[in-house]
Amino acid sequence: MTTYKQTIGKLGEALAVAYLQNNGYRIITTNWRCQWGEIDIIAHDGHETVFIEVKTHRASATESAFENITPAKMQKFIRSAYVYADTNHIEVWRIDAIGILLNPDSSHTLEHVTNAFTE
Repeated sequence: MTTYKQTIGKLGEALAVAYLQNNGYRIITTNWRCQWGEIDIIAHDGHETVFIEVKTHRASATESAFENITPAKMQKFIRSAYVYADTNHIEVWRIDAIGILLNPDSSHTLEHVTNAFTE
């Protein structure tokens, strides 16, 4: 059974994938998992592999979707990115974050932050 939170998360990830593709990114995979956690989207942006954390909230435009990316979540995400990069022999990569606010009027606001966090 899918929870409400999972449904909102999947909607946000679908919006993020569409946004990335419209901006020239090539999607490699979604929802990649390892012992440290999950990477929502892995994509290519030119010569660079990009690991993307997507946070989606139903909220007004004044609230930030990025509020739930805690330092502990960042560290797990960074470890996961290293595992993927090492396993796939990737040397050039970065971590981005996409925040999506689902507005009450059924519209959405998307914010894309490149190089969102590092060690």
